[in-house]
Amino acid sequence: MPPKVDIFLGFDPGGKGEGTPKNPRKFGWSICLDSPCKPRLLSSGTAGYAREVYDRVLEALPGNACVRASGIDAPLFWPLHAWDRQVDLTIRRALIKKGDQTISVQHINSLAGADLAQGILLAELLRQNPRLRSHITEAHPKALLNLLKISRGELDDLVQDAGNIQGPDKEHREDAILAAYAAWAMHHQRPGWRNLLIGETPPLYSPYPEKRDIGYWMPIP
Repeated sequence: MPPKVDIFLGFDPGGKGEGTPKNPRKFGWSICLDSPCKPRLLSSGTAGYAREVYDRVLEALPGNACVRASGIDAPLFWPLHAWDRQVDLTIRRALIKKGDQTISVQHINSLAGADLAQGILLAELLRQNPRLRSHITEAHPKALLNLLKISRGELDDLVQDAGNIQGPDKEHREDAILAAYAAWAMHHQRPGWRNLLIGETPPLYSPYPEKRDIGYWMPIP
């Protein structure tokens, strides 16, 4: 039997387009291999909805894969008695401190419903499968790039081979890769990163019954 390989998954929930180049399916997914300095892209793609993404990942996953962590670009927890989340306030302040006010980190209660639902549905599918269940970090790929001061053109310097992605679904696949990068950083507890969820004011709602199963790791010291 071949030795186990450590895997990190990334997801960028979106809706289903019309299947044309101008409106592709918009739910991105990625599978990345572990390595000491940065993850290495193994496979990526797009699909139309959570179950289809789940099936695509299972098809592409190596037989000797050990999923260590996953990243999802969608909210994974809600404050029960507040309009905004402390994590989002922290990210906004960090972006402004770096001189960037162009990336929008929206209020939790003003996001598009389909993206929210698909992210939660995917989290539940991952939770139900022992092969895919792992720690999950919420991710915000656009904010992540700006906090690291890396452009999309330099993405292959962040994740090995990511720069080879082309086509109309490029951005959705890249965002899924960045979500996997956040999962990789969470698993290895990379210097300069921290779990913003720790500072969130309870009580919270999450589809994951144990809060220790989820986090929100970002490069904010």
